[in-house]
Amino acid sequence: MKLTPEDPKMTAYVLDELCEFENARVVMALEGNATLAEESKAMSEMAVLLSGTLGADQFTLGEKRREAIFKSGRRPDAAVLVSDHKKRARRQSLMAIAGVAAVVTVGFMGLSKLGVDPPLSGGMGVA
Repeated sequence: MKLTPEDPKMTAYVLDELCEFENARVVMALEGNATLAEESKAMSEMAVLLSGTLGADQFTLGEKRREAIFKSGRRPDAAVLVSDHKKRARRQSLMAIAGVAAVVTVGFMGLSKLGVDPPLSGGMGVA
């Protein structure tokens, strides 16, 4: 298991919020990495300090919030990315069509305001 000091699983481990399987994986990662073990110890000390300051109440994230945090680190669903891309492409093409229509309309309006002189008599080769 690749674990970093900033990983939310470290905090969950220190606060004893992991299931047995995840807890065992974090313990194995801590045993193999002295930096992580030191960080875990520092986080535990901070948790003790905060719980002493805030009182003996147990503060937890709750299952829904914990799952949302873990989901945020996962890769997004490919269908969602494709859907967003299609929406953006459709919106951009509609904006381009609207822009061209506006330019053509303004052009016709501008040309309609110009005065047109009548043709001169005795024009080119007309009998």
